[in-house]
Amino acid sequence: MTHPHPRFFLDSADRARSTDLFSSGLFYGLTTNPTILDRDGCSVRDIGAIYEWAHDAGAQEICFQAWGPDAPTLLSNAQQILNIDPNVIIKLPATRAGFIAARRLEDQGTTILITAVYRASQMALAQAVGAHYVAPYFGRINDSGRDALKEIATMQEISERGHGHTQVLAASLRTIDDVAALCSRGVPAMTLNVNLAEEMLSDSDTVAAALEFERVIAASRES
Repeated sequence: MTHPHPRFFLDSADRARSTDLFSSGLFYGLTTNPTILDRDGCSVRDIGAIYEWAHDAGAQEICFQAWGPDAPTLLSNAQQILNIDPNVIIKLPATRAGFIAARRLEDQGTTILITAVYRASQMALAQAVGAHYVAPYFGRINDSGRDALKEIATMQEISERGHGHTQVLAASLRTIDDVAALCSRGVPAMTLNVNLAEEMLSDSDTVAAALEFERVIAASRES
């Protein structure tokens, strides 16, 4: 399914801050992984509770990452997640085991997100297994010494040549300029940590201009 506008996900297990951001109506879904869960004081035992509050807050797509060192363990843990709701999107790493598990889950109708993607060639593999999303790590690709924008633009081109069946959901974004650059390349979906999401909604220059508008209106009412 294609969308006419960017979809912004929240990379978070922080209930209060995520719920507040979802209330704006501007954020589409929620993603987590074991690192995000740990950062926000949660664990895989909390996935059911996170699903409930995210669903209630208005998340249209909710993504949880399966865990395990091999394909059978990934599949077993993915099934635990799917027992919460079969419509949950299962995240799997772009490893040999992850791709094997993805192929088997895709065969049974599960929606898959291939994550921890660093190279455009992994986008091609994600297409081959029928994944719905791939999550390239923008910031970490740059950290590795390669041009993340160029790499992700190539992934986007591969996606478009495949008629968008496998879509780019960019992750590891660190600045609002990263968001703009990816939008300019046609990337349809991005996941943001809550700090970055809040920064997008509160540009200091825009806030100052809005306050000036209100000051002028208030002064005119008093005159």
